[in-house]
This record gives sequence, C-alpha cells and structure tokens, in this order.
Amino acid sequence: VLDLQPAEIAVSEGGVKIVGQGLNLQRFAIALAQGEKELQEQINNALTELQNSGRLTEIVAEYTNIKPEQIPPLPTPAPEKPTPAPTPEGCIDGMAFIQDLNLDDNNMKNPPKMPPGVPFQKGWRIQNSGTCEWNSGYKLVYVSGNTPLARMGGEPTAVQGIVPAGKQYDMWVDQVSPLYAGAYQGFWQMVNDKNRPFGERIWVGIEVVGPPTATPAATQTPSSGMAFTVNSTNITAGQCVVFNWAVQGAQNTYFYPLGSNWPDYPVPPVSSATECPTATTTYELRAAYSNGTSELRQIQIFVKPDTAAPQITRFTIDPPGQAALGQSIKIVWQVEGNVTNVQLLRNDTVLWNGAPHAGSFSDIPPSTGTVAYKLVAAGPGGTSNAQHNITVVNMTPPTATPIPPTPQPDPPVILSFSVQPTSIISGACVHIQWAAGGGVTKVELKRDSQTILDNAPFSGSAQDCPHDPGSYVYRLITYGQNNTQDSRDITVTVASASGDLPLQNSTWNVTNYWNGSQLANLIPGSSIWIKFSSGGTFSGNSACNNYNGSYSQSGAQLTISNLVNTGQQCADPSIMDQEKAYYSALESSASFTINKNQLAINNGSGQTVLNYSGKP
Repeated sequence: VLDLQPAEIAVSEGGVKIVGQGLNLQRFAIALAQGEKELQEQINNALTELQNSGRLTEIVAEYTNIKPEQIPPLPTPAPEKPTPAPTPEGCIDGMAFIQDLNLDDNNMKNPPKMPPGVPFQKGWRIQNSGTCEWNSGYKLVYVSGNTPLARMGGEPTAVQGIVPAGKQYDMWVDQVSPLYAGAYQGFWQMVNDKNRPFGERIWVGIEVVGPPTATPAATQTPSSGMAFTVNSTNITAGQCVVFNWAVQGAQNTYFYPLGSNWPDYPVPPVSSATECPTATTTYELRAAYSNGTSELRQIQIFVKPDTAAPQITRFTIDPPGQAALGQSIKIVWQVEGNVTNVQLLRNDTVLWNGAPHAGSFSDIPPSTGTVAYKLVAAGPGGTSNAQHNITVVNMTPPTATPIPPTPQPDPPVILSFSVQPTSIISGACVHIQWAAGGGVTKVELKRDSQTILDNAPFSGSAQDCPHDPGSYVYRLITYGQNNTQDSRDITVTVASASGDLPLQNSTWNVTNYWNGSQLANLIPGSSIWIKFSSGGTFSGNSACNNYNGSYSQSGAQLTISNLVNTGQQCADPSIMDQEKAYYSALESSASFTINKNQLAINNGSGQTVLNYSGKP
C-alpha cells in the first residue's frame, strides 16, 4: 500500500502493476493545540470558503477521482459556549528578510572564507512584517544547520528597544568560525515573547580554510564612493599594519575590529589608522548614509604567532572607541615571556618608559582628534606591539567627576567564551576558547566541579576530551580584586559510543583529502573509495591501485594499520602524488564523525584530513 504517484512511477519502470486503489474512503482532520480558538476559526472559515466556491470539489476530483456526491460534507463545528465578554482580536507576528549587512554568501554559491577559530559578527536587515510590536522579549534563535558545528557558538539575541509593525531593524549575532575546514550554514528564526517561532528563516554561511600563505594586500571591490586598503594582510605577532580609507557622500564613517560596538568608533571620512593586532582579526569600515542605508568593507589581517618575542596577553583601554575632551582614559596591560623593557606611548609620545610587565595607567588626552595608545614590549627574541585608537571629541559631560585619589578596581569581565562542539560522542574532544578583560587578576576553567586549568592566561584556548556519557558543564571563572567574580557556563552533551557511528559494512567515496598543507579536491576524472568490512578490515581503490588494511574503532576513535596496495605505477604522475597523499592522510587517522551521509576523518591534532560521502 502506497500513494498513487510513486505507484505509477514504479509501474512505468516495469515489473509491477497496480491491482487496486481507493479501497476505503478516509477522512482526515487538522489537529490544533488546545485553546487555539482563533486559529481554529480561521481554518474553518477557509475550508468553508473553499467548499462554497466549488474549489474543494475540484481539488478532490483532480487528485482522488472521487465523485462530488461521494464527498462527505464538512462537519458543523460544535457551538462555542458564550463567554461573558468577547476576546479582543490578537495581533499577528511576522518577519521578512531585507538584506545581508555583511558576509553575503550569494546563496551559498560563494560563502566568505575565514580561518578557524575566529570571532565574527553576522548582520541582517529584517522587517517587522506583522502587526505585533517587537520588544526585548522577541529574539533571533538558532534553528538548524548543515552540520552540528553550524551554530558556530551563536546565542539567542534579543531585540533592543521597540520595533513597531512595518519598521526595519538591523540584527547582529556574535559567532566564532569552527575549528575544522569546510562549509558551514546555520539557520536562524525569530521567536516571540512566548517562544513561538515566526517569519522567514535567515542564515549565515561561511567557509573555513586553513591559515593562508603570505599574499599581497587584498584589493577591495571597486566603489565610486568608498576605498579601503591596508599595506599588508599577513604579519607576525608584534608587527603593525596601516589602514587607509576614503569615503564620499556618507553622513558618518566608522572603523573598528569586527565584533566591536561600531557606533563607538567614528572616524573622519578620509583618514588612516595603525593597528597592531595580536591575533588574526577582521577590520570593518562602515559608511552610514542619510537615507538610512550603510555600506561595508572588510579586510582580515592574518597574524602568525612569534614565540620568541614577548607576548602581550592583555592591552585594554576604557572607554574604547570614543571619549570626551577632558575625560580620563584608563589603560591596563600584561606582558609575558622574556621581557627587557615595556613602553607606553600616546601618539608617539612616551608616557612611561620602563613600565612594569603588568600594570595600569590613567591619561587625559590634551586635545581632540584621533589618539593612538601603543604598548611596546622588547626582549632578546624581538619586539611586540599592541595599539588602540580612540577619537576624542569636544563635548561637555553632564557632571564633571574628579578622578578619585584611590579609584575602585574594575570588576573582571568575560569578553568571550565558547566550547565547540556542544554535542559529541564518547572519546571525542571539544575545543574551548576564551578572552577576559576588565580588572581580572586570575582565570580558572572547570568541567563540573573539576578544575581543568588554574591560573589560565587571560585569553587562550584548550582541548578537553570527556569520556563518560552524560552532560558536562564547562565554567569559565574570572577573579578580580575585593573578591569580585564573573562566570559563564556552557553545557556539552556526550553520547554513548556503543552502537553509534558504525563503520563496519559501509562504503564511502572521497570528496577531498589533506595534501600536506590544505584540503584538496580530487583530480577531475579520478575517484577514490573505501569499504569498511566486518571483522576489522577495509579495502578500496585509490584511482591507480587497489589497497587494503586493518582498522579498529573505539567509540569515535579510529586506528588504521597494515595498509598495503598493489604497487602499480600509473602513467599520470599527478595521480600517483594524489594517491601518496591519500595514503598518508588515511594512516594518520585518529578519530571520525558521521553526519548523515558525510564521513570526516581527523588526525591526532583534530585536523580533518579526509572527507567522504556515501551511505553509512
């Protein structure tokens, strides 16, 4: 017994015939949640209109061949008991997508490329297309994605303020690119203050790539009114870059690191800025026009760590971005490693030579304009730089507050904290990344009540591999003076490995492989496949030779051994090179994941070295 259309397709392919159809008339009903009176009335009204217009009869006749006189009439709804007062008509929620504010993936045909583990912001312009007013109870939440990592650390983001019906709103969500190469697409949807989803689904799409080789500075997309360039996109930690821009016709211009609160970073329409990022950072130039639209440009600076030079693990200024003339600026820093001298400068004027390795300093800029605060740490292994730029404007604060002689210490602040992925198989690992600021003096990382890292760096990353199935709470705790604390929790679910992700009796085709520096596609016209048999053996063909060997699986852990091949020499040397790289990647196997019909094999460092498609 099956539906008519698939049955007719089967008949057309031969070997079977339809022996009967329409044996028994069936009646169907639409089930609603209890109390949904308004929706029930709307559905009943629509069905009645379809029946009265004759369209319902036409649909039944077209798809079922049932005669009109055989169609049972719609049941008459039971009369509602009268209520003391009529229920006022409710409003309707609606959301329509207007445009991407950044990171346009062109319907996933050309997703923006990012290195692994980089924080970023995704922005959409959406419209309240319903009749309900949006308030802080309305949120954009993650729904699903093409892989378990597609959430990319994004959290539900609430509407700020009030958005009346018909108005547009710019929504931004903080995320972090996954640690493994590949394309990621995560879908998001609005929910109301009762947590009911509504409106169109929107998505963020990126492609994670490995660290690039040194390349010339990126050429920006030509724009008649906007130019944005940098002298280098690949530097070593401690080096600086110079940005230049020219914007025409904009009401306001902003330049900032991606993920910052961009209204705090106004700049002149034609200017330049020196930046000394300590980690790979994306910078954004935003032009805001009088008609309410914005134009964005992005340049990513790839930073290679310099382990020999001193490491600037903290350099913050408060307030960031913009300050009033006469306002005190607080600067906090920490330098680690082999350090011989630390200098603090304002616009190339030395404020403190021989500064301590960790300390703070208050400064009042003497005039308006752009002020660059720079920290220079020198040691036998080299020199490291870090710089923050602020704009000093001439505005009088409502109440002038003198600097107290003994200011209260700033509380510790968690700037970011992510654990990826949040759902794993027993034996797999999670990657933890964090950054702390404010008046932090100590950072501690825990799994449930167990301390994983004590006296951790203020910004850093770690890997943890919980073994037993269950739920684990990872907690990042920052400590400050006067017993102040800040903490953040993320829950990770560990599923049992028994019976999960079986490899035995499955066949897979290679989609890409690790060639020693990056994941590469197969040479056109070639194919590589592998079959995992029961009993711990595998076999396959690598486009030139047949091969086989042994494997062992324990949960998500995978070990490959005794790999041998038929040893033939192929006419095409590139096929031989591809085969050699494939064997090397396969022999480095340490773990694997299966997501629907996709198999990914990772090496001992967690790097994906082989991607397959097929049926498990």
